[in-house]
Amino acid sequence: MKRLHLSNRLIALFLAIAMLLTMAACGERAKPGEDEGPSSSDVSSQPKVPAFINPLEDVDLTPVAEPVAPEGELLEKLNKAYNVNNDVVGWIRVPDTLIDNEVLQYVSTPPQASDNLYYERKDINKNYSFYGCYWADYENKIGNRNELSQNTIIYGHSMSDTIRDDPEQDKFTQLKKYLDIEWAKKHPYIYFSTAEDDMTWKVFAVSYVDTKLSYNLPEYKDQNFNELIAELK
Repeated sequence: MKRLHLSNRLIALFLAIAMLLTMAACGERAKPGEDEGPSSSDVSSQPKVPAFINPLEDVDLTPVAEPVAPEGELLEKLNKAYNVNNDVVGWIRVPDTLIDNEVLQYVSTPPQASDNLYYERKDINKNYSFYGCYWADYENKIGNRNELSQNTIIYGHSMSDTIRDDPEQDKFTQLKKYLDIEWAKKHPYIYFSTAEDDMTWKVFAVSYVDTKLSYNLPEYKDQNFNELIAELK
């Protein structure tokens, strides 16, 4: 693998993307400018954002950690996972969480939106699993940092309901730790490796989003992309 250095791409951490709060979040595309309200299932599953993180005008957001190079055996783990299932396209790791796993991507012929549901309830062996896998959007291009889609989308489940909202539960539930601003400052980087590259993604936004926001498009026109970034900021 190539030497690690900080990616110059803007990376946002979308809790709604990462946690598959609704089937619509991964199965259908939101279109720029689309103004459809959420369905009843969207409303019921939309969590309340803790007041202490909104707004943050008076909070020091300066990260207090430096990026760390991946462990030497990461390529070996990635190759081992690929030999089990050649849908493996990368490895994601968030320090001090349970997120340290392979990322898969299923693309049928011809590609279709339902591909995004293939690993929703399957493990790496393609057997049924309630927990599912971490998987990349079927339209994402995966490779080195110069080949990645403008907006790289990785899906995964939240295993706690919105009542308990326990960040210690499995899978992408662990991302809810970012709702603690002090924890977020100590963990400003997410690491993603492919066979071609080791990348460090710096978190610049943490947000629950409604599915009417066009957050899950791999590529944008410049204006639409800038509008998305401005909305997140």
